[in-house]
Amino acid sequence: MKTSINGNLILRPYKGKRELESTEIATGFAVTKNKIGIKPLELLVDAIVEIGHNKVERLKAGSKIYFKEETLYTQKWPRAVFESELFPEGFVVGSLRDVVFIEG
Repeated sequence: MKTSINGNLILRPYKGKRELESTEIATGFAVTKNKIGIKPLELLVDAIVEIGHNKVERLKAGSKIYFKEETLYTQKWPRAVFESELFPEGFVVGSLRDVVFIEG
């Protein structure tokens, strides 16, 4: 059994677009779209995390961990894809403090 600790979340890498998107307005100016969505990443291994004061929870592998799209676009950790024979597609190490909500 694999378990992550210390607020580290072992997640499937973010596959969304990393470049800025823009839309052209009728006046000819390009406006950059804001990254205002919420996107899930799948938890690959169980995680033991502290939520609040002295409340410890076990998050199960397969849970969907939701982050602001802005966080996935601007933070360094979503781009740092680690390689491992355990995870052929690679994995990222997310931070519990960036989590918006959890499903599962």
